Amino acid sequence: MSKRLYTYAGFTAQDLKNRASIPSQADITVGSNYIDCSSVDIPSEIRDVIGEGSNDLGTIYCSAKVNKWSGFGPREWYVSAGVLLDRPRSNPYDMANFCGYNHNAITPYITNAAFLSLASGLANTSYSFNVNLNLAEINWFAQLGLTHCHVVVDGVIKASFATETDYVGNTEKVISVTVTLPAAGVEQTYTIETWFGAVANKQGKLTQGGNTIKLKVLIPALFTSLMVLDTAANRATIDSAESLTTEYCSAIFTETPIRSISSTNLSGKYTVTAELRFNSNGGYSRTINVPLSDLIYCKVKCYKVNGGVTSAIYDINTNYRILYTAGGTSFDFAIPTALKPIADGDNFYITFENLV
Repeated sequence: MSKRLYTYAGFTAQDLKNRASIPSQADITVGSNYIDCSSVDIPSEIRDVIGEGSNDLGTIYCSAKVNKWSGFGPREWYVSAGVLLDRPRSNPYDMANFCGYNHNAITPYITNAAFLSLASGLANTSYSFNVNLNLAEINWFAQLGLTHCHVVVDGVIKASFATETDYVGNTEKVISVTVTLPAAGVEQTYTIETWFGAVANKQGKLTQGGNTIKLKVLIPALFTSLMVLDTAANRATIDSAESLTTEYCSAIFTETPIRSISSTNLSGKYTVTAELRFNSNGGYSRTINVPLSDLIYCKVKCYKVNGGVTSAIYDINTNYRILYTAGGTSFDFAIPTALKPIADGDNFYITFENLV
């Protein structure tokens, strides 16, 4: 028994031979755009590849151990009630359908970021992200007769390509998808699905080719309470917690907090370090309020921690004068280029030291 199989979806004849589990490689001949398979007439050979315990062709044919994702094999795909399903090819069962069968064929998949935190300025705007779609090795156009594959987000077609001419087997296809983001502070889950159909309609969903992505638009980080007023009223707060945290930033006092409003007691004694956590799109210029009631000088330095690795320490401004008043005041600083966050979760530290 023999059968000729032709190339498709970018596969070469040598590709078809190399991936085939049935028949043996010695029984496959490579042509210009086809392979010839011979000696597919031994049920035990098919049984052993599938991993079944029976020589009965019907049992092997309908076995759940058959890899339904093989480009050639005893199963076929069809659409029922808007969903892609597979079934054994019709009786009588034919061993020739195992020609070119690939027991190690992969399952189609979509990959994309699972979660992204986005800058507050992107709220309610259009936003694009990439998905990588791999339709594996099924000849979808030949089996279904459906001309297009669609990437669908929350039920809406966002991108499409032709199944006959723009599909390369076992290859990730990068597809850009655009959605409308929610309001600031809102996390939205988007459902991504793979459908087959005509140019602009959905007829059959590939249930194994789906995924989700969560996009959250951040609330603008506010640092007006980054360093609390050092008064008796706040003493218990400072003493009871080393870290004062909001959702998007935190202040961490790594040394004894400043306790005195007298500049003569501050010289060279205390270092106060504040940690700022940025999202990657959050911008790099921030204001810190430092409310006390005296006029002092200090050195302001900064550094970044990325993946547990601490950067070099940079001067923001040596002997920077900060005017502390009862009502509080503030100063602006710019993060050095080398310390700008490059990934969500990068921690940036600013240090006030050698107060005189």
